[in-house]
Amino acid sequence: RSLYAIERGASVRLFNVRLVAPFGTQSRHAAVGVNGSMIWVDESRAVRSSAPGLADLSRTHVQDRLDAAAAIDRIQAVCHRGRFYFARSVGSGNARVLVYNLAAQVWESDDLLPSGKTAEQFVLWNIAGASRLLYFAGDCRLFEYEKSGQATDDGASIAFALESGSVHNHMFLPVSAQRVGVVAKAIPATLTTQRVFVEPDATVAGEI
Repeated sequence: RSLYAIERGASVRLFNVRLVAPFGTQSRHAAVGVNGSMIWVDESRAVRSSAPGLADLSRTHVQDRLDAAAAIDRIQAVCHRGRFYFARSVGSGNARVLVYNLAAQVWESDDLLPSGKTAEQFVLWNIAGASRLLYFAGDCRLFEYEKSGQATDDGASIAFALESGSVHNHMFLPVSAQRVGVVAKAIPATLTTQRVFVEPDATVAGEI
């Protein structure tokens, strides 16, 4: 029923819980953070912004479309290249996507996805230095948003480089990575792993 932010405190072991807005959400995948603020679909299906004033972005603009969504808990949201995308169901699956332009502060479009292609989960991925907006359909097939002429699963032609990020040892205790694994479809494939240590400088590579 309310939106909270969990922020790191002065100590590495403490976190601060801060009330952001007295509006909650029924769509846990419809809250997106960008530039220090949040945009989300609240419990009354209004699109809210945590910017000063807690603006209602959807009322008098696209509220009728959000009210007609068949399953509010399945709304998916993502921010990509200055635009917010809200995928919603109008029957079976998230077949329609509302697009909000952050810089212009206008609703640009209400996209209809190709027949049988629903956005059940958005994925942002960096491929060859470019940010790409991908989405999984209900049958786990992968597609790229707004890619011209795409009508089949694009998963085979999208190269993924999985990067876990850094593990920081704030308390100067030993850190050990004994095993690396992946859950994937049972097909012939090789996953090359590489662990890089900053201090002492070393690289350990392996294959799965």
